[in-house]
Amino acid sequence: MSGYRKPSTKDLVRLHKNLKFIYEISDFYSEKLAGNDIHIKAGEEKVVVCFEKNSLFHLLGLKYCYGNNQLWKNLRKRTLTVDDFLIQNYTFNKLQVMHEFVEIFNGNGYLLNGFELQSACFDKAMRTNKLILAIGLGNKNNLVQYFPQSAIDLRKRSDGINLGVKIEEIISINKITKETIKVL
Repeated sequence: MSGYRKPSTKDLVRLHKNLKFIYEISDFYSEKLAGNDIHIKAGEEKVVVCFEKNSLFHLLGLKYCYGNNQLWKNLRKRTLTVDDFLIQNYTFNKLQVMHEFVEIFNGNGYLLNGFELQSACFDKAMRTNKLILAIGLGNKNNLVQYFPQSAIDLRKRSDGINLGVKIEEIISINKITKETIKVL
């Protein structure tokens, strides 16, 4: 599993301390975002972001040893065991900044056109008001549809960050049932 490794004993302790947060963000994600088209309006721009069910754990830098279906079952039952995760070198950094993820959807988010890092380039990004977290977004086939690619720690960025346009409205539309939820 490329880029992932078994956690050390110290890592397991740190993961255990984050378990409550993992449950909380999973609840928010599955209720408001997973499997839905998220329509975002910022100024004159409107984009659609597709949050696939399993994108969350990529953003957190975690991989579950028993697969994504079992992961979501264990999340619902609240029976996760930290021993069953694989981590990346920057997992704990991602977990730390992802505490701000919900803020993007609570009226404290901004949409950016283009976002570059030393090693990656994104078509768009959503960021928190406090310049702590950005979610890099990629484009699907030059459509107005984007998908989350990476959680980015903005705290240590010394270069100027495009502040973007404040997100004014977020509507979540279920792809199957077409049920609409006004998130913001």
